[in-house]
Amino acid sequence: MKQSEWIVTLTEKAPMASVTRRLEKMGFSVKEKLTEIRCVTGSATPAVAEQIRHLDGVADIAPNSEMHIDPPENGPTW
Repeated sequence: MKQSEWIVTLTEKAPMASVTRRLEKMGFSVKEKLTEIRCVTGSATPAVAEQIRHLDGVADIAPNSEMHIDPPENGPTW
């Protein structure tokens, strides 16, 4: 099954190191640990992402997609 990029948001009190280890054991390939905002980015299959959604210490998991912002001289984007 194809892997996708995800952003995992941790709960306020969850120990980041412990949750990250559990994510890796479940098959989540960690790319970045964003400690200041309590998020972990990486890749996993949709099936693993669904399992992560129910893991203690995880507040949310969402697809990580690219965003492009036009330069200011292009005017409003909406």
